[in-house]
Amino acid sequence: MIRILLPVLGVALALGVWIYALSDVVRTDEAAARRLPKALWVTIVLIVPVLGAVAWLLVGRPLPGAPVGGATRYGGSGFVPPEDRPDWPGRSSRSDGQ
Repeated sequence: MIRILLPVLGVALALGVWIYALSDVVRTDEAAARRLPKALWVTIVLIVPVLGAVAWLLVGRPLPGAPVGGATRYGGSGFVPPEDRPDWPGRSSRSDGQ
């Protein structure tokens, strides 16, 4: 029984990692992918499933909390939502929000 169960669990684990990595690559922003362009990461994960998935998770995946698209945490050139702009209609000139 263990001779059958162990390979099945290994294949299921490999398939799960591959599906997770592929969906993660597809959902990742183009600017956030590390080392290689996103299209190349998708190709690698598709052509070399297990090794490509592990490579994506270790090397290509964006670091947690990393800025995306040139925005920086400390005053970079990131996107500013319209309602946070000073010229937004209805926004008062007072800094306390009233």
